Amino acid sequence: MLASRAMAASGGHRRKGEGYRRADGLWVVRAQLADGKRVACYGKTLAEAKRKAEAKRGEWRPAAEASVAAFAEEWLTERRASMKPQGWAAYERALRLHVLPVLGDVPVARVTERHLGDLYAKLAAQGLGGTSCNFAAVVLKAMLSDAERRSMIQRNPSRHVRLPRIVRSREKVILDAEEARRLIEAARGEGFAALYTLALTTGMRSGELRALRWRDIDLESARVLVRGTVTTRIGGGRTIDTPKTTRSLRDVPIPPVTVQALAAHRARSAPAGELVFPGSDGTLMHSQTLGRAFHTHLERAGLPPMTFQALRDTAATLMLQGGVPAHVVSRILGHASEAITLTVYAHVTRGMEAQAAAAVQAIFG
Repeated sequence: MLASRAMAASGGHRRKGEGYRRADGLWVVRAQLADGKRVACYGKTLAEAKRKAEAKRGEWRPAAEASVAAFAEEWLTERRASMKPQGWAAYERALRLHVLPVLGDVPVARVTERHLGDLYAKLAAQGLGGTSCNFAAVVLKAMLSDAERRSMIQRNPSRHVRLPRIVRSREKVILDAEEARRLIEAARGEGFAALYTLALTTGMRSGELRALRWRDIDLESARVLVRGTVTTRIGGGRTIDTPKTTRSLRDVPIPPVTVQALAAHRARSAPAGELVFPGSDGTLMHSQTLGRAFHTHLERAGLPPMTFQALRDTAATLMLQGGVPAHVVSRILGHASEAITLTVYAHVTRGMEAQAAAAVQAIFG
């Protein structure tokens, strides 16, 4: 009734979206916000009230208020069912150890590029390795992307922040042909001789080798099917799980030397169980068991200490140096893309580029 009198006093009819003039002379325009709420905006003139209403409509408000720590807990809980245990544990550890001590109390909606830059600087100052720092940044970026999709933040601030640079401080350890033969010879008579031969000729990962079953090997057609990897459950114990990428599920050709090594290993282990390289109790071999045996055989072969990854790096390097195309090496190794192979083994491709330049010089020189 009062509004009607005010409109009558103003000498006009109220039209939708235009507002009205109160008895005290102020103009009122209502605006609907992004979250559905309606608010009244006031002005001495209709134009002023409209400008304020338009500004209100453009304001962004978070769908929910939560700190980084609170949202991280909710986010990790939701992702647990869809992630592999080891991957989820790595996400949780990265947030708990590296992100939350710095950003935990900051509201998600107020995280800025400055916050992220300061975080990465603090992690670097603490001496955190480049790979670990980069991984923490990747996890945080994924979490903030989900927050943006839920309208908890207006824009993901990590979108334009450069990830921490990974500095590779050590050169890869690559065995030459003679050193590789010495390692295999040091394990002769043991199942590890076949395991090392397979690793050096295919680049299979430690978990893939320990998960390998005899039904995955076809010695007649000289092929190995990589179908699983050994993972450790969060609560303890080991199991065979599918690899984290579909490219890791692959059919790998093996050379005659590997066929012979596997045939000899099967003959020695008869009656063979399901696993090709089981632990001493017949169950899945623990990674520490393989690590101890590997270092024992390195010492016996007169080779320096190195990680088991060196055998995978050696296999990739020898294939590339042997002229195997990068896309084929990528498929054999189970890399997610050829670009990863070329990045990880850039030292090999640089040498191949030099050889290509020499070959071109020989043609035109």
